Amino acid sequence: AKGAPPCVQPTSKIPVLGSCIEFGASPMKMVKRCYEEYGPVFTLNIFHKRLTFLVGPEAHEPFFKLGDNVLAQEEVYGFMKTVFGAGVVYDATRKKRQVQFQSMANGLRVSRLKNYVPKIEKETRDFIESWGDEGEIDLLSALSELTILTSSRCLHGDDVREQLFAKVAELYHDLDHGVTPLTVFMPNAPTTAHRKRDIAKLEMDRLFGKIIESRRKDPTKGSDGTDILSIFMNTKYKDGTPVTNEEVSGLLIALLFAGQHTSSISSTWTLMFIAAHPEILKRVVAEQDAIMGNASEPLTFEKVAQMDLLYN
Repeated sequence: AKGAPPCVQPTSKIPVLGSCIEFGASPMKMVKRCYEEYGPVFTLNIFHKRLTFLVGPEAHEPFFKLGDNVLAQEEVYGFMKTVFGAGVVYDATRKKRQVQFQSMANGLRVSRLKNYVPKIEKETRDFIESWGDEGEIDLLSALSELTILTSSRCLHGDDVREQLFAKVAELYHDLDHGVTPLTVFMPNAPTTAHRKRDIAKLEMDRLFGKIIESRRKDPTKGSDGTDILSIFMNTKYKDGTPVTNEEVSGLLIALLFAGQHTSSISSTWTLMFIAAHPEILKRVVAEQDAIMGNASEPLTFEKVAQMDLLYN
């Protein structure tokens, strides 16, 4: 079509499967090659789908500004139904999705975040104390684990974090690894990763279902009421219908997916950058010393908000 993005020619000459082979081997490598050859906007033909890539802030702009009537989220993310479940986020109607997103936003308001800071600080201090005085760590791996720990505490609540964390982390691992390049095109293909993903989803629903039923019987049991699980449990759609246990489980999984990778990767890059620039490290430490005063004092949301250098 006139004005359409350029269509990528695969490096492999195998009919039909050319782009599939290259994309499956290394999506990032292929995107980099296409960006260098075709520019920031290009289209791939893979199986029965046409994938248009927008690379860079200028190319991203229309994607984030256009409404659902032009760019339908459910068409792009439909394959995630296998992870989040039926009727959750991109498998929900637009009206239901708006309620679900609003409940997520309610859990991330400043008033809530203030309650999460002591929990995050405790998890971080306990985690770092386990390192010992010296040694080496894989920064991305360590921060990925810490992100899961803090997420479990803030999203799921104290009862899940204290009693079921190991199981939840194991199930999340199988869900996460159950999303592969093939999943985008064939979400139900009979692969080992998909089978483990489906088993993990059923087990996660069962596990959270038991927690939800226990809390409904005794709302004060295992939670201080500030975790996002509590918010989802009490959410109702505009027609008065409550969110089901399976939908609560799916929303928790969706929120974990939304934050886990972005948080662990951004924190890893931040620490790597600081470590590579000693002069910035000195300034960051000086800023924290000035704001915190006594290091034994508890961290607060207000103190974190004052750390402009670290934030920027």
